[in-house]
Amino acid sequence: MAVDFINASSVRTSLQQALDSAVLAAASAQVKNEHEAEEVITEFMASNWTEKYPNIDAEIKQSVTDEVVTGTASVQIPTLITGLLGINSMDIAVTSSATISTPTIEVAMVIDNSSSMKTHLNQLQRALTAVVDTLAPDGTDPDVTFAVIPYSTYVNVGLSNKNQSWMSFAEADKTAWEGCVGSRDYPLDLDDSDDTPIPAVSGVTCNPTEMLPLTSDADTVKEWIDDLTTEVNDTYTGAGLIWGLRALSERQPFTEAKPYGDSEKVIIFLTDAYSTVGPSYPKHDTEDDMANEVWQTQCTNIKAAGITLYTIAFQTGSTQEMQLATCATSSSHAFTADNSNELKDAFEDIAGKLERIYLSQ
Repeated sequence: MAVDFINASSVRTSLQQALDSAVLAAASAQVKNEHEAEEVITEFMASNWTEKYPNIDAEIKQSVTDEVVTGTASVQIPTLITGLLGINSMDIAVTSSATISTPTIEVAMVIDNSSSMKTHLNQLQRALTAVVDTLAPDGTDPDVTFAVIPYSTYVNVGLSNKNQSWMSFAEADKTAWEGCVGSRDYPLDLDDSDDTPIPAVSGVTCNPTEMLPLTSDADTVKEWIDDLTTEVNDTYTGAGLIWGLRALSERQPFTEAKPYGDSEKVIIFLTDAYSTVGPSYPKHDTEDDMANEVWQTQCTNIKAAGITLYTIAFQTGSTQEMQLATCATSSSHAFTADNSNELKDAFEDIAGKLERIYLSQ
């Protein structure tokens, strides 16, 4: 019988974790009624529960008041040993609640700025600026912060960080360093849980545009957007996402972010999802399929951390569109764009959603 109770305990833990994430997401989305709560909770349960236990259907109920979202989930699991005693199934039920609060908002815009974006640069700059103007219409707002992470083959963290303790020059010429960093050994860059120093890389084609850590200075953000360039031919998608996650973490290397739970954390991820190179650790100069595994796992870990993830699949194939739809928080967080006008529309739609979440409170 112990086997059945151990299994039931494991299932209960997974069900509770899945429901907690779903209810928190609904509260963060500022749902106004049970229908809106059902949409968000169903999306989250599909990815956090159904994928793990495809053969165990969970019955979900939810309720919404002015201040609290509450969800209940119940399942029935078959037994193994106790079935011999006539007990063929066990019922498991869990409950979760989350307060609908007025959060600050932290937005990390992770942008593919490889040369493939060159003909769309002006429209991209206008779209990024529109996000800033929508969320900070009166200029600098201490409760609204932005980070911008341009990526191509590498992310440029800036020469000002050369002597930071979180940097490693074990495999780079410090005197020739231009600001770009590579990847730590697999699987360290799949999430933000490890303090291993980040390797500098030299002798590579470095992204000419530095990333911008979180700041509430809207003018600084817009000036940075105006200076965005697109010069590097190759792309490694995982480089951008991991730095988007780091920008929203209160842990090093950047500590501007609030602790998880104290703010609404959002990543807007613009990409075609094609990686022309993969990680060789620390550099990105191989040609294998590991690149896709890395960024797709990063998506899963970002969502598990409670970060809302919007994706914009730009001028890409149907397979990549499906991958990015899976990457996003839900289907309503996934956008596609095939030209500059559709790119502008996607950013405006996302900005509008965020405005309703934040500014309408």
